Amino acid sequence: MDVKIIILIIVTILSLIFGSIVSYATIIKNRKLYSILKVFPLLFLIIGFVICYPTKPILYLALIFALSGDIFLIFKKSKLFYIGAVSFFISHLLFITNYFLIIDYSLNYIPLYLFITTPLLFIVLVLSFGIAKFKKLKANAFLTPIYFSGLIINFYLAINCLILIKDLAFIICIIGYLFFILSDAFIAIQKFIKTYKYHDFYIISTYYIAQILISIGLFAYMIP
Repeated sequence: MDVKIIILIIVTILSLIFGSIVSYATIIKNRKLYSILKVFPLLFLIIGFVICYPTKPILYLALIFALSGDIFLIFKKSKLFYIGAVSFFISHLLFITNYFLIIDYSLNYIPLYLFITTPLLFIVLVLSFGIAKFKKLKANAFLTPIYFSGLIINFYLAINCLILIKDLAFIICIIGYLFFILSDAFIAIQKFIKTYKYHDFYIISTYYIAQILISIGLFAYMIP
């Protein structure tokens, strides 16, 4: 068996184990256990990418920024929350860059429609969500839609990678982004609508499933 496949299996299992422990910590409301172990699931994925693909820094930098976002979101202060959101957005930008590089490497060109539709999708998402919030004239009116648009664009590009490159590994990425969108939907409901029982469990469990699936998909794509 290829060494990279073995490493993929190991880091996936470790990420799932620690992700399950952290998710359980939200149910029993053990804040200390949650805070200490929260970074480990992504940390194992980062280590896996660094070991197997040290010359592809975009991938593990994307996860590093996501990890830093996790760390900032541990704290309840609003300013740190927004710093965490910015870290996640940078992570999304790096993943977007990676998908464009994958398409360019596989096809030796990037379809013109992607250059046109990607920024248009970003603008439409930011304006449609941002204008709705802007009525309240809050300084963060466009922060949430900007962050969310990065996630949606990654989902869009993963679908295009599946169609253009025809590698089934991208199906795993697509499912991962669906879980990511679900996780963010739980956050939005908790923050802007209402709090419900076990909301932290739903948020964190779907988030870890998303990050693991996206990483596994990209990892699998790069394994010959």
